[in-house]
Amino acid sequence: MRSLSVAHPQELARINLIGPTPRSSAGVAGIPWLMLQQLRRQQHSFSDISAWALGGVQMQDSQGTLRMYKAALVRGIRRKR
Repeated sequence: MRSLSVAHPQELARINLIGPTPRSSAGVAGIPWLMLQQLRRQQHSFSDISAWALGGVQMQDSQGTLRMYKAALVRGIRRKR
């Protein structure tokens, strides 16, 4: 596990979509990949954008038993200057 390489972590912002979606009955959903790419191209407020997806990964425990663990897949997206 590594920390995010962020110069000023207090300046991080999280962007979600609000409203009922097929994948989220709670009303909060992530941003679809194509929308994230469009946001990256058109916005001028952020220096960088990153994305993550929550899921699971199977790993063996110390006894060799496969177990499911919660995981987050993280992707950094750097704006071209």
